[in-house]
Amino acid sequence: MDKVYKQLLTNMKFILRRARKISLSADIWTKRGMTESKLGMTARLYDPHAKVMRRMTLACRTFPPPHTAARLFKLTMDIVAEWDIAPPRYPP
Repeated sequence: MDKVYKQLLTNMKFILRRARKISLSADIWTKRGMTESKLGMTARLYDPHAKVMRRMTLACRTFPPPHTAARLFKLTMDIVAEWDIAPPRYPP
């Protein structure tokens, strides 16, 4: 299973690398009673090699309180770094 997972991860990173633009979406869910929260992050992109739109789930992480902007930013940047997604270039 580890070999399959590693190959899938490698393939996904390769696709992310060749994309010109990536749209990231994030959402936070909180369990009833506020006992647990999760942050999910997805990516949508156009794959120029396959000529198709792709979507990928990048993360579903535990996100304990407090849910401040600074903590959300840090977790988001950690996920982006794990996937080797380059920071945006301005102008695009």
